[in-house]
Amino acid sequence: MSDQNAIQGKITEGIQGLFTGVISERKQYYSSNSAPAQRDVDGLISSYANEIGAATAAVNLIPGPAGMIATVPEVIAMIRKQVRMIYDIGKAYGKDDTVLTQEMLLGIAFSATGTLGAGLFVVQGTKVFLKRATLKVIQKVLAQFGTRVTQKVISSMGAKWIPLIGAGAMGLWSRSSTKSIGMIAKDVFSKEIIVEDIEEKRETSFVATEVKTTASSIDAIEYEKIKALISMLHTSKKSSEKKKDFIEKLIDSNKYFDSEEAHALRQLNFKGEKADVNYAVFDNNPEASLALLMDMVMLAVSDGKISSAESIFIKTVAKKLNIDPKDAEELINDARETIEGQNQNKSLENSSN
Repeated sequence: MSDQNAIQGKITEGIQGLFTGVISERKQYYSSNSAPAQRDVDGLISSYANEIGAATAAVNLIPGPAGMIATVPEVIAMIRKQVRMIYDIGKAYGKDDTVLTQEMLLGIAFSATGTLGAGLFVVQGTKVFLKRATLKVIQKVLAQFGTRVTQKVISSMGAKWIPLIGAGAMGLWSRSSTKSIGMIAKDVFSKEIIVEDIEEKRETSFVATEVKTTASSIDAIEYEKIKALISMLHTSKKSSEKKKDFIEKLIDSNKYFDSEEAHALRQLNFKGEKADVNYAVFDNNPEASLALLMDMVMLAVSDGKISSAESIFIKTVAKKLNIDPKDAEELINDARETIEGQNQNKSLENSSN
């Protein structure tokens, strides 16, 4: 079994019963507690985001795939808290048990991975049409959700950067993801919600369509990500061969590129030409945006330092990706501190020999 399959299996197992469990728990909580007010929703989102970010940043990470597998319980705990937040936001907007269902909570949670509603609800203007799905449909969407979360975990917490920027990056990823989910929930629950049944004939089709769309969007994101990294090479008067090798390895290891795309990117990288990056492909996909930020930091430090020009470039791109420049600064500082620590350890080792 591959590392990705192992992670996916554990995540999929962990989310079974999670949504219904949260519904049961929050129903009991609100049976003796008042719902939050609409005016407090932004504060509620920030509170959940900070709590989840702090919890995941405190995780003791082990470099490599084994470390990612070990973080699965924390990922499940993060999802559980995010689903609680969705439910709480729904209560703030006065939604009842007919709306705060597994379909609605799962659809909103799924939306943060790049597809609004996952086929469980559709937004049309000021109205939301919520599908009352069968168990068969729910199981399919849960399986697809597990696959999506696994992809995000691997891209956002990849072994290629964990040893360098560690748990701080994991905390940033989870905080950003939580804020995104909170804002989606706020928008959805602010609308009129109409409940309807999923037609039997659509049961076997909408998840398959979802997978096809996902593959296409991932290809576009990965392609623009490499172009952005190549563009960052232009921040230095002379691009180091280490940095070009870093990009070359990313191109070689990417399974989404066809031979023509891979060749075009290699040519850009070899010639050092500035690439025109379409950052719009990262819209409404905070995990992909954060993964790009991580790769830019890793590229910057691949030769053992981060220049001021590279730092400015990373923060400029962060703004385009709707990531707080302060979060980008925090990530850069974490990487610098790690490099300094590694250099000090090397100096101590050399002096003791």
